Amino acid sequence: MRVQLQGDAGAGQYAQFLAELGSGRLPLCPGTPDTVQLPPAVLSPARTLDELIDRIYPDLAQNLPNLGWLEERAILTVLNSDAKKVNDLVIARMPGPEMEYTSVDSMADPDAVPLATEVLNNIELSGMPAHKIRLKTGAPVILIRNLDAPRAVNGTLCVVKTLMHNVLELTVLTGPDRGNSIFVPRLPLESSADSGLGFSFRRLQFPVSVAFGMTISRSQDQTKKRVGVCLKNPVFSHGQLYVAMSRVGSIGGIELFGGPTTRKVVYPEVLR
Repeated sequence: MRVQLQGDAGAGQYAQFLAELGSGRLPLCPGTPDTVQLPPAVLSPARTLDELIDRIYPDLAQNLPNLGWLEERAILTVLNSDAKKVNDLVIARMPGPEMEYTSVDSMADPDAVPLATEVLNNIELSGMPAHKIRLKTGAPVILIRNLDAPRAVNGTLCVVKTLMHNVLELTVLTGPDRGNSIFVPRLPLESSADSGLGFSFRRLQFPVSVAFGMTISRSQDQTKKRVGVCLKNPVFSHGQLYVAMSRVGSIGGIELFGGPTTRKVVYPEVLR
């Protein structure tokens, strides 16, 4: 549907490719059980992550004030650690002063065996903000908690307008409150019981994630015009590659960085 609504003259061919990718019908590379050959048209000429950033975010300082330009592009990664690397590189390129916000972490259960603060600081969980968040005015961020439905919910894309010590002023880029400002405080967020840690901890931090780069899972439901997909680490869950490539409506809007072949994960029994 995204291809049909926003695609170009080659939309039909790209839609067919996405259908084959999502259903697991793409031919496998000889001698490999789960590796596919990627079409040359979607392969990025970038040789390094810095070159990929140059291609997805060209002339960053000049284009940052254009919120439409910022909203329509992103670099997608498989792992949170790769997304953090992308965000740190792009934040460093931005003009203006930088602020680093560190969380206050503590054990959620006072009767549990206490862990050193440094150990809690190093824990990175999906759905939890990072211990350290580096921000500059003009940087895009995604909310990772529902704050004020339907204005500000999990997945809402915003841009930093004002940086303060305990409050962020953000301009909303997506959703019904598009163009308006919201104020986001630090919130006490607790890890879920099924996180796999064996204990729960509490993190006082802004419920945001920098969005120059984001994981493929975080990008679901978003529509972009220019996307780079970093596949240095292969996909590992069902339909992950399909989700990444279907963020755009045109084959000319996507670049896959990482090689001419990649792992494909599709479980036909799920589709049946």
